[in-house]
Amino acid sequence: MQLLPYTPNKTLKHRSGLWPPLDAQSSACLCICFANCCTSQLHFVRRLALRYAHTIQSGILMKLKSIFLLFVAIIANISNAGEMVTLPLKTEFDLKEIEWFKAEGSASITGEASLTLKNGTILNCSGYSIELIPTSKYADERIFLTYGNNEFGKVYIEDNPPKFSPDAPEYHSTVRKTICNSEGVFNFRSLPEGSYYLFAFLFPQTKSSEDSTRIEGGALMRKVTLQEKEYKKIELFK
Repeated sequence: MQLLPYTPNKTLKHRSGLWPPLDAQSSACLCICFANCCTSQLHFVRRLALRYAHTIQSGILMKLKSIFLLFVAIIANISNAGEMVTLPLKTEFDLKEIEWFKAEGSASITGEASLTLKNGTILNCSGYSIELIPTSKYADERIFLTYGNNEFGKVYIEDNPPKFSPDAPEYHSTVRKTICNSEGVFNFRSLPEGSYYLFAFLFPQTKSSEDSTRIEGGALMRKVTLQEKEYKKIELFK
């Protein structure tokens, strides 16, 4: 039997010269691999890559997506991994969108929270701050870029979570706060019906030398939706 020489299928060759062409998922994977290897401290780069891989869909942008995603990783790699990076936001903060948050309501939340540190230690929320903010288009974008999704996540302070621009002061002031009690339980009362982001900020300080302390730990996030007169018990464990 005569063996025929291998001939590649030229119909698969892309105009850009890539063979076969990269689709959006492959492009995102390529960028994420690069970011993982070179920018281990900048976790948000991987999330940014995923975001744009899903939003770029057609036309000439489709041809440039892989170049763009790789460019994002390269820029992040050039920057100092020990510094926080400021990301631009597409969404402007709209105070009218969250006016409902200021009203008194009949819903309530009770919960517990704990964070597993990178060294394996489980940190209880006792004595730490718990915050509740209303969802909005501005908050949605910030949360996604920080946690990688808008439902449930965590971020370590050692990973240098990003800052944002514009950093609306109203975003930070429109919040309800409480402290976990000695048993690691928190409560929110008189909440209006609506959708919220719930945060647990667990940042213990350890002495790294005689003159300085080191902040460790991180933050937990969960999206919570409440109806009028509803009571919810929330567990923030990750």
